[in-house]
Amino acid sequence: APGGHLMLAFFESRDEPVSTFDHAVTTAYHWPIDDLAGRVRDAGFTEVGRVLREPCDGERPLRRATLLMRAAGTR
Repeated sequence: APGGHLMLAFFESRDEPVSTFDHAVTTAYHWPIDDLAGRVRDAGFTEVGRVLREPCDGERPLRRATLLMRAAGTR
């Protein structure tokens, strides 16, 4: 909805191109955070915030990323 928010949580690719990796449920993808943010901006959203988190001890060596976007327009 106009003015609504979209939160995207994904695995960041550390500025490498989009790539696939095995996941227990389905094919998963690493995305460069700037590339994904740009694609969502091109779709009419504005970036509100982002978080990058390195893996904790015992986690798979994948960097977690979250983008918070807001749709154009007002409610």
